[in-house]
Amino acid sequence: MKMIMAVIRPEKVQPVKDALKEIGINGMTITSVRGRGQQSGLKFTNRVGTIIVDEIEKTKLEIIIDDKDEEKVIDAIKKAAVTGHMGDGRIFVIPIERSIRVRDERTNRRGRSLPLFSTNYIQILIRFYSIGII
Repeated sequence: MKMIMAVIRPEKVQPVKDALKEIGINGMTITSVRGRGQQSGLKFTNRVGTIIVDEIEKTKLEIIIDDKDEEKVIDAIKKAAVTGHMGDGRIFVIPIERSIRVRDERTNRRGRSLPLFSTNYIQILIRFYSIGII
């Protein structure tokens, strides 16, 4: 599994969501963020003086996908988010070791279902017990 994290312009969120929906990707987390990259902010000059906006509003999308979908998701985001100007955003690909569904505690580790009390969980409990945390 992979997490695709895309930081894009806020006005491009809906086109990106539509492009992802077309290829069958519906689940995502969307967060409003502020920051700066190569663009290093914006500078506005008027009669009163110069105003520097150091941090620019962006939107971060986090999408968990199967390894086989990585390239088509990246292509969909790039095509929908591009304006051709500096500040279009950045896409990060991060490996996901496992995910746990909160509702029923089902664990997914690279596509395999695991029992609730896996060996790793028990080892962690033993380690916490031995150092006095529990």
